Amino acid sequence: GTVTSRVEMAEAARLRYGAPMLTVHRAELIDALAAALPRGCLHVGHRLSGFTDSGADVRLEFENGSGVTCDALIGADGIHSRVRQTLFGADVPTYTGMIAWRAVVPAAIVEAAHPEIDLKPFTKWWGPTPDVQLVNFLIGGGRDLFVFATLPAPEPDRESWSLAQILDHLIRIDGIYKAGEAPKPVATTVKAAAPAAAAAEAPAKK
Repeated sequence: GTVTSRVEMAEAARLRYGAPMLTVHRAELIDALAAALPRGCLHVGHRLSGFTDSGADVRLEFENGSGVTCDALIGADGIHSRVRQTLFGADVPTYTGMIAWRAVVPAAIVEAAHPEIDLKPFTKWWGPTPDVQLVNFLIGGGRDLFVFATLPAPEPDRESWSLAQILDHLIRIDGIYKAGEAPKPVATTVKAAAPAAAAAEAPAKK
């Protein structure tokens, strides 16, 4: 493929923005954030079922039958936010016509199969149209390669973070790019590494 643009994000980013660009595995980020909290203030296994705002405090009710009264409630509970729906009414996310597929693959597998590929840069491969793309970058201190790919597709009948169909998706990616053209080596290697890949599907919605 042809390089269309290049943005320096290592030391150049530190000098310009005061901090580097970092890529990190979601689980490792969660562990780091949890480790910074005081012991006993994080409670897992609590799915919000509803809340009542008295004006002076907020009463939270959870599906496990427990509840708690607090000073404030921050609704950072995702695209299907129960907090947002309680405040503004039920809504349905609008499907964008694209599905995003994600996988994590041991970087050593890709490096062994294609030593000519430099995995260190955060790389985005564009397809023949803007809605076809494949992004890859290293996470876990360079231990793993994160792969993100999109293609236009009919809206799936269910959402999932564990539906392992990225291999079929990458076969379609292979068919779009010309023979021998990047990111074919990356896509092909991910398919070959299927037993070691953790794959997921997430419909793109807004």
